[in-house]
Amino acid sequence: MGYNGFGNLGNGGTTSSSVPVNTSFISEVIEISAGQSHSLALLADGTVWTWGSNLSGQSGNGTIGGFVNTPIQVAGLTNIVGIDAGSLHSFALRDDGRVFAWGGNGSGQCGVGSLADVLVPTMLTSLTNISDVQGGGSHSVFLKNDGTVWACGSNGSGELGDGTNTQRLTPVQVAGLVNATAISVGAWDHSMALRNDSTVWGWGNGSGGSLGTGTGVTSNVPLQASGAFTDVVAISAEGFHHSMVMRADNSVWFMGSNNFGQAGNGSTGGSFMSPFQIPLIADAIAIDAATWGCGILRSDSTLWVTGFNASGQLGIGSQVSQSSYLQSGFACSVYPFISNQLPDLSVLAIVPVANPVCLTDPVSFNVVIQNQGLAASGPFDIGVYNDATNCSESARTPRNTVASKVFRTLGHGPGMWIPIVFFWFGIRIS
Repeated sequence: MGYNGFGNLGNGGTTSSSVPVNTSFISEVIEISAGQSHSLALLADGTVWTWGSNLSGQSGNGTIGGFVNTPIQVAGLTNIVGIDAGSLHSFALRDDGRVFAWGGNGSGQCGVGSLADVLVPTMLTSLTNISDVQGGGSHSVFLKNDGTVWACGSNGSGELGDGTNTQRLTPVQVAGLVNATAISVGAWDHSMALRNDSTVWGWGNGSGGSLGTGTGVTSNVPLQASGAFTDVVAISAEGFHHSMVMRADNSVWFMGSNNFGQAGNGSTGGSFMSPFQIPLIADAIAIDAATWGCGILRSDSTLWVTGFNASGQLGIGSQVSQSSYLQSGFACSVYPFISNQLPDLSVLAIVPVANPVCLTDPVSFNVVIQNQGLAASGPFDIGVYNDATNCSESARTPRNTVASKVFRTLGHGPGMWIPIVFFWFGIRIS
């Protein structure tokens, strides 16, 4: 849902939508990511597909200009295990730890050593053993297997964290940061990392409070967020000047600018310089700070959103911005319980032959589960919660359309899997 003027939603049209629409041209998707006006999808076979604007070469097909409103394959990429879309550029992570970049590069954010837009996927020769990559507005951050963090691109606010404000065309190491386990990059000029001691560290522009230090300081080296957080399990810094963290008790905390109500506390304006606990939500399982909004995936598999909504990107059926969390348009959420005792998998694709909606009793349908070479096949028993508030009686039957769902485990232990939600803010939930 949201703006679709460049085919951003990938549904074959250019009409924006304030409710979720189906991108039915690809299946067996295991990861998605969306930039300012383009989107990426990673399929179970290791290929990458893209759609939306190509004004900066985001399609990766050697051309520049125009747009595509249905997914096309990005040529030359195989064995890909991770993707990320920055504002105008894209990354693909291969199973050998090598990174490929393409798209807009006016600040060196692709990390290839130049300022020219990159029209085809190009390997970053200076980086090896990468476990994650995140693209922001005009800078990018990389996490290595050894827990060090690297960055490239614009650096006017110290968003590269190398102790300088010098633009870098190839990745440089973030100063003093070790044992990192996760990274997140702001939509403009701040960055964040989670360490293996569950502490949160940020650098770059903190003037709106996005670093959560309590002072609004801007820093070109990592600073620890305030609040004595030592139990953080997830971070999201993809906001323009705001960030979110999720703690082990499933509470969610917000820091930064609240100009569009993205704090979700019923107010608009001002900033939170220190982390502020979002009220009434204590069962979060995933978080996402979008450019001017926020989203929370809850344990009942519903998505709750707040913030800027001029293009309908919140998926609530209107274009009215919100300052309190509302449930998004995924009213009938599938919450599956897979009866078979599968191994602990981190990512898996479930491809049903029918999409059960609002069923009060468990149903059985065929699925294929894949994860990095591991596979299992159905049928499996799927239990579906019914939200009587939002679902009519007529909706409580399976839809007879072939559908593809992607699920990611957001906790350990066989049996419980939560659906990833697609296309809401233009920023992935992961």
